[in-house]
Amino acid sequence: MAKVRAVQVSRALVLVLGTGLALSCGGDPPPVVKVPTAQDMRTFWGLNSGSCWVYKNLTDNSQFTVSVDGPDTVRIAGKQIYVVNQATASAPGQPNEILLDTDTAPGELYLARYTSGIGAARMTETYLTDPRPLWGKLVYEGDALKFAPTNRLESASTPQGGAAPIAHQWTVASRDQAVVKDDGSAAMAHRLLYTKDGVQQAVYDLVPGYGMAHLQLNGTEYQVCLAHVCDGAGTCTGAPTCANVPCP
Repeated sequence: MAKVRAVQVSRALVLVLGTGLALSCGGDPPPVVKVPTAQDMRTFWGLNSGSCWVYKNLTDNSQFTVSVDGPDTVRIAGKQIYVVNQATASAPGQPNEILLDTDTAPGELYLARYTSGIGAARMTETYLTDPRPLWGKLVYEGDALKFAPTNRLESASTPQGGAAPIAHQWTVASRDQAVVKDDGSAAMAHRLLYTKDGVQQAVYDLVPGYGMAHLQLNGTEYQVCLAHVCDGAGTCTGAPTCANVPCP
């Protein structure tokens, strides 16, 4: 009888231990990692359709206008892109065009096409195949959307018809750059340096959800003086238009 009880106790002990092991192996499910959506990307970068900004050239007081339109599914076959137009009074009808893809990979921003220059010097780079130029990356830390955890993004991509890859590099010089928006209010910006094939092209002071408050292009500084900023639902704030409005 004692032997039978011992066996029963052993079996009960094995059952209890086995159940505990199963529970510990199952455990709590891993936390869900929040991934930025394409709309998150566009809002953070100021890429919602209808948004526009007017900048004053701090050297000669001329104006520089940036506007966003899209989504466009025609200019780059098979891809939905948003178009950033950079227009100056010195080159009417020939703005720089930056076609950006926020939809292909969650949390990543890619350059699809870039057109710049005037007249016979106008040129276009089109990137249709991977690796494409990585122009931005966002991650969530809790509920906060942050620029890429590293302070540098590098990619080397060959444009359509090109003979060799072109190096694109984005560097986060500061995550708390003090800037002034068009209404005179202070804000904190990400200062982003863009280098192409080893030559620095631009410095952008990006206020998340607003756009660029200040920028430098080829050594010339521009300060925002007027903004019309739209969200993903098409609700816009700020100036009613950026067309033919002089900087104060």
